[in-house]
Amino acid sequence: IIPRRGEGSLVARVRAHLLSQQPDWPGLVPCAAALNMAASTLQRRLAQETSSFRAVKDSLRRDMAIARLNSSDVPLAILAADLGFSDSATFQRAFKGWTGVSPGNYRRHTR
Repeated sequence: IIPRRGEGSLVARVRAHLLSQQPDWPGLVPCAAALNMAASTLQRRLAQETSSFRAVKDSLRRDMAIARLNSSDVPLAILAADLGFSDSATFQRAFKGWTGVSPGNYRRHTR
């Protein structure tokens, strides 16, 4: 089945919405409301696309972190705050989980 014209995947729509809300990181309920659906509907439809709200949010954060680490010398604490993490240590654990290396090592080895 081909999606109707103008309809992207829900994952892409959620990702675009999260990106448009920067520097805020809205949660599931506000995001669902912005997409004109209930939170449970958003969760169910994302699951049908084999994803989740958290997975979409984390992939966007990962991609933004990698881009910023490659293009700037912003301190990790500021980058963590920009990406919606409560502190630098939480960001560093998440980044290592996503990539297998710490953000500092990633920055040093990609330049």
